[in-house]
Amino acid sequence: MSQLASEKDEYMAGSSEAAAAAPEPPPPEPPPPEFLPGEDAPAEFDGDPQEMWIEEYEREGRRGKPKKERRKPRHIGRWIVIAAVIVILVVWTLISPPVMSEVGSMYLNPDTHANLGSMTADQDVQILASLLSVGTTTWGVSIHGDGNATMDEAAVFEVMVTKTSEEPRSFWFMGTEISLRNVSFYLEDDTLIGWMTEKDELRNMSLGYVHATFTESGIHDCYVVLRFSVYEVMRVGFLPADKVTMTVWLSDSIIVSEQAGPGP
Repeated sequence: MSQLASEKDEYMAGSSEAAAAAPEPPPPEPPPPEFLPGEDAPAEFDGDPQEMWIEEYEREGRRGKPKKERRKPRHIGRWIVIAAVIVILVVWTLISPPVMSEVGSMYLNPDTHANLGSMTADQDVQILASLLSVGTTTWGVSIHGDGNATMDEAAVFEVMVTKTSEEPRSFWFMGTEISLRNVSFYLEDDTLIGWMTEKDELRNMSLGYVHATFTESGIHDCYVVLRFSVYEVMRVGFLPADKVTMTVWLSDSIIVSEQAGPGP
């Protein structure tokens, strides 16, 4: 028994020495890295380890960010522009002046509204810097007032502008409206003695009130010069047209008397 025990101890000692003398097995190789579809495997890197770490970081970043779906462009800007144009057209139409009514020759009657004279004039109404003719309008001017005046005292005369007739050339153009700008009162020697101090813009006429002062007594022939702007009213909006200047002589002379002296 002692002999068998000694042989077992010798066998175990020999096995330990053999195990100690045997070389250690090599470590297992790391698994190959995963790559994105379509991405080639990188070549074997033998450079700076820091550069290799940067490349690995960029590759992981590309792999971690999913691709965003492209949104279809919304045409909000187009609708904003369309809405702005519609608003401008509506406002432009709302602020358009009304079309002046045609009255014929009723205000040219010398017994009522034109006791000091009247005149008519035809106009070819044009817009867009006189490039487009939109119609023909006949204007009437009536002068009303007292044929007797007192020296150095203001005399009031009414100068009325009316539309006797009008013929638009297109359905798009509805008609014209005017704005009386100025009325001046002159003696026969071109001396200015009065001008418009106020006016009334009515639906069928434009009426200016002229205050004139005569500095000399006697019988005077006079004339007035009036200026007014014409606007063409359309189905949508309006446009400025021409400016009209008319000179009208009074049919009757103005008799100016001296101021009455103080009473006794």
